[in-house]
Amino acid sequence: MNSNEQNKKAEAAFFDNYGLNAEYDVLSEQAYSRIIGEFVKHIDLSVPNQKVIDLGCGTGAFISRFSQLPFIRYGMDISPNCIHFARNTYKDVVFDIGDIEKTKYPDETFDAVFLSGVLHHFPDLKNVVKESFRILKKGGVLLAYDPHKKNPFMWLYRCKASPLYSSKGVTINEEPLGKEDVVSTLEKFSFSQYAVYSISGITYKALKSGYAMWLLPLYNLIERILGFKPIGKIFGSFIITYAKK
Repeated sequence: MNSNEQNKKAEAAFFDNYGLNAEYDVLSEQAYSRIIGEFVKHIDLSVPNQKVIDLGCGTGAFISRFSQLPFIRYGMDISPNCIHFARNTYKDVVFDIGDIEKTKYPDETFDAVFLSGVLHHFPDLKNVVKESFRILKKGGVLLAYDPHKKNPFMWLYRCKASPLYSSKGVTINEEPLGKEDVVSTLEKFSFSQYAVYSISGITYKALKSGYAMWLLPLYNLIERILGFKPIGKIFGSFIITYAKK
């Protein structure tokens, strides 16, 4: 397997373990509200019945939180167990099992494509962005959020080069992203406009690593403070990707 390719078997196996028993859902409600608030800034909510899909939806935790908006919602994930959980839990969302780099949806199907904490699972972003672009309608938007490698805490905990890196609760494919990583990929496609920026205020409710869980209250406190400070826009813990076709 090419080092730039995602290990799909490992990805599916990792999330199948979660989908067997419970929802994979580590972010706090405050974090979801912050991210969703950024997403809806880029969507015209006056248009009814927009078709939106969350590619790499896991157990459906993110797409389920758009139930009050005028969307027809879809989700796709490579993990059969996650999709089984999602179908049984969120009856008002259409879920499919599949490889999000090679979906079977027709061209220009969706008004919005979400990649909720997904891009950083791909060593090479090109194919998943290419597929997202293909299934987006003209004028549709691609929206994503991912951990930001320029954030000191994310680098210490999530980057493999860090002496404090923990592999617990993450797949072998994961690595936080820089804004430049995403921009260099978006530039390869004919998006009419795009923006990649960082945000703070993204708190967690649980982490798998023991020492990280012990430090979680401190991390969450700092995140809440940075959410109101200008520095959070530079070194924010997550990056938001917006691109319009």
